[in-house]
Amino acid sequence: PLFRSRLRTSSKSWIMETVTSKPEPNWVDITDAFVAPTKELKLGELVRHESFQLLDAMNATEIMDPKMDSNVECKRIKRKILTFKAATEANVIKVKDLSTAELIGIMDELFACVATWLDGQCLAQTVFTCLYLHDVSLIEDPVLKAFCIGIVRVTAFLREAIFQAAVHEEEDQQTLASGFNFLEKELSDMRVLGMLKESEDILNKAIRGQNSAIKEAAASGSDTNEMTQKNDLLYAALTRTKFCKAFLTVCVQLDKPMCSGVAPAKEATVAALGLLADVKKTLSLGTARILDPEVVSLGFDPFVNNRLLPPFPRHPAIVSRVKAFEFLNVGLKEMLQVYEATTMVTLAAIHVRLEYFERESRFFVSRYFAANFRGRNRFRRYCLDPS
Repeated sequence: PLFRSRLRTSSKSWIMETVTSKPEPNWVDITDAFVAPTKELKLGELVRHESFQLLDAMNATEIMDPKMDSNVECKRIKRKILTFKAATEANVIKVKDLSTAELIGIMDELFACVATWLDGQCLAQTVFTCLYLHDVSLIEDPVLKAFCIGIVRVTAFLREAIFQAAVHEEEDQQTLASGFNFLEKELSDMRVLGMLKESEDILNKAIRGQNSAIKEAAASGSDTNEMTQKNDLLYAALTRTKFCKAFLTVCVQLDKPMCSGVAPAKEATVAALGLLADVKKTLSLGTARILDPEVVSLGFDPFVNNRLLPPFPRHPAIVSRVKAFEFLNVGLKEMLQVYEATTMVTLAAIHVRLEYFERESRFFVSRYFAANFRGRNRFRRYCLDPS
């Protein structure tokens, strides 16, 4: 054993000496020698080695081309790209003491990002450009925290529905998670819905207090315009919180086996459609996002996931808030047609109805749920219970 240990020690020291004694590489600058011959090339000509094939050219990255090199865009902006934690420590974004208008603006912008993702864009460049979603535990505002968690869970349910249905092409929908946390292990669905209900209670309490203040001011003859505006803002935030809760309820109920949650999902869908009408009336109340690459506005940074970019487009344009809610309105109305198929008596009629719907639907989510119903025969229970 003593001889073996000495041999082992000596071998290790020999290896270390060999590694440390490795000569330093002699780097030679070939930039000028490389660039000079390119001046003799005509447009479209290419100098290549015999082993360099067309496939290699397709897989290569063209350096300094914004369409291929994702770091080019980062070099053009002057500010430093910060993580959520670093941004909060630098007071770039707020995690508490947000105004109601800012809260509404963040909510509306998140829904716009969800609609853009459902329209076929990448998660990393739509929903998760919101820094708040990167670590919800750092958010101190209870209403914003619950809302962000609700959006994350809605995204997770929709993404799972897309996987299960498998009715999309790669260019139609991008489901790459890019390592983002969807909070599936940290929080249960009922807990998230409970947090949204607590947020509703907070906003309702604030609205009641504001109403009392308005009555007292009116009785004393004071001006109530400012108080009324604050009340409208609180009501708008409450409406969006309720809509997020209703949308999440739809996803949770439709995920239950054997279509046992279709009836409550239908009720939640009808409620969500009613809330959408109120949301559209108050779209002007939220703070608008500043579309300047040098500014992190409302906690959204399009460059934060720059190394997780899809092949194309690099930075998709987020749809307007008006178009986003119109998109969601059309989708929820189509979901009602999916529910109607479960009330049919014969299995063949259900298959024909859903198959036709999958071809005609313009909203991906409703097509996905229709395919899930038809593909996994989860609607059989409704042949006996059409309610």
